[in-house]
Amino acid sequence: MLTRITTTSALALLLAAPAGLAQDDLTPDLSMYDVDEDGFLDADEYGVGFDESGTFDDWDMDDDARLSITELSDATYGMMDLDNDGTLTISEWDTWVDTRVGEETVDLSPAVWDPDGNDIISREEFSAAMGGNYNMFSGYDIDSDGYYDENEIGDLTYDYADWNNDDLIDDDEFLLDDFGI
Repeated sequence: MLTRITTTSALALLLAAPAGLAQDDLTPDLSMYDVDEDGFLDADEYGVGFDESGTFDDWDMDDDARLSITELSDATYGMMDLDNDGTLTISEWDTWVDTRVGEETVDLSPAVWDPDGNDIISREEFSAAMGGNYNMFSGYDIDSDGYYDENEIGDLTYDYADWNNDDLIDDDEFLLDDFGI
């Protein structure tokens, strides 16, 4: 659980606070998006919050309303850099993969992700691996155009936020995910 908190907190430091945060204490407030007031966010409610958070716009560096694998790689790299020092170690990468996507989804061979063997995955190495055979997010490119639009990224972050796989985001999941940042 601590690893998940650290993972989502790392990117939160890089981006501005989303609209779903109370400005007085920066505490996420699920109820702002819980339209049916059942204490959970379904996919539609989460989508509204994700849209308002500005996360997609922050990740869309060229402002073309879609994310390339490079833009998605850069955003993911930042999330995986658990100590927020600008470098991604094999240990940080392994921790994030284990807790967020599972080892069966990604080839954990360091030779794929760190071909120079220095135990640090550079942004270039990471982007090359993400765009290659090990694209962790290819299943979310619904229209198969090679890019990710805001709806596709919203679905991706919703799936990652729903850690217990019950198709609802509860308070604990929301506090740890906060719209993918």
